[in-house]
Amino acid sequence: WVLDAGMLSRLDARCWAPVDHEPVPPAVGEVLLRSGCQPWAMTRHAEAAMRAIGLTPAYVPHGIDTDVFVPLDRAESRRALGLPEQCFLVGMVAANKGYPARKGFSQAIEAYAAFLADHDDAYLYLHAEPTEMYGGVNLPTLLEAHGIPAERVSFADRYRALLGIPQEVMVKVYSALDVLLNPAFGEGFGIPIVEAASCGTASIVTDWTAMPEVCGPGWLVGGERVYTQQRSFQLVPRVAAIVEALGGAYKQASRMRAACREHALAYDARRVLAEHMLPALEGAKVREAVAA
Repeated sequence: WVLDAGMLSRLDARCWAPVDHEPVPPAVGEVLLRSGCQPWAMTRHAEAAMRAIGLTPAYVPHGIDTDVFVPLDRAESRRALGLPEQCFLVGMVAANKGYPARKGFSQAIEAYAAFLADHDDAYLYLHAEPTEMYGGVNLPTLLEAHGIPAERVSFADRYRALLGIPQEVMVKVYSALDVLLNPAFGEGFGIPIVEAASCGTASIVTDWTAMPEVCGPGWLVGGERVYTQQRSFQLVPRVAAIVEALGGAYKQASRMRAACREHALAYDARRVLAEHMLPALEGAKVREAVAA
């Protein structure tokens, strides 16, 4: 929606477009329809949503390197990161931007507080900017407001995060977690969900847009629709549903590692290239030849 349809119409363009609302926001649809560029849908949800407004997208999902994102020993990963070894570790890997934060920090932390009250071995890891630097939520004050002790929460190193934490370190993060918490209001894809799955870690996600298909083995939480400035809908997850999902993960997540890994292999970048991206490029050439 930030692109200029007139400019795109003069280019040989493919638009790899996320759809994190339902339906396609009008501004997004207008650019795709007016520009005449070939849209690529990152998810089956986006593909169906684009078709509903008259587009003919190719399905080209994001990909990850499943040779890098592999399951590591959980205890060793926790030791390497300085995290407690004997605990049920819940983690979020999300951008703390905008208010209200669409990644669901407020709902996630309230749910964790309720879960912690009944599970004294629960521990929270937040791979996110803790302050309002990017217009997001002040996470330390939010944690304090819910009475969560500081010793039950760990943050990613801010300086290293600003510079860019290497993938090899992120593999340890995902492998250390018992469950990834991703109750976003909407996702165009949700790369951390697949990265975590590739490391054998299941996720708790909102039952909306891309998340159900990207999650694979895991837990879906419902919520209430909210109308946004994009003139379309996202879903605010219910705190009680997140708490219930955390309870399910507490009992089952350790037995889901192999199934998570198998699900993630479909998103290996080499497989995506061969099965989706190259055919989409070839299909565009065929259409251009017919038009000529």
